[in-house]
Amino acid sequence: MKKNLGLGLIAGVGILIIEMLITQLAGLFVPGYVTEIQNGQIFRPWTDPLMMLFFVYPFLIGVILAWFWNFIKKIVKGKTTLEKAFNFAIIYFVVASIPGMFITLSSFQVSFLMVLVWAILGFLEVFFAGWLFAKLNS
Repeated sequence: MKKNLGLGLIAGVGILIIEMLITQLAGLFVPGYVTEIQNGQIFRPWTDPLMMLFFVYPFLIGVILAWFWNFIKKIVKGKTTLEKAFNFAIIYFVVASIPGMFITLSSFQVSFLMVLVWAILGFLEVFFAGWLFAKLNS
């Protein structure tokens, strides 16, 4: 349990960094992305104290993924750490991201490009976590 928590928190730091970098890159390369994120009709403003919970998310998902990894690490195929990380990310992407992004696109007034950025971001975050877990907890 302690190992899961520790690895999950380390994964959380990496996920937070990836999240910040991809969000900045999306702001540069995806037209209207920053404007859409700043839409107060859809998202809370950064001045809202509840937005501090945004920074809890990477650590929460990191710990959950570390717990999940322990259940499936023996069935995640791959000869190398990168192959295992990729396969772990694919499993998560199919089970959680595709349905999550589908319902997001169908029920929120956000653009397809924003949903695509979120889907790519989610895949990269889980890939990183899978790499970390495969490296340190095989």
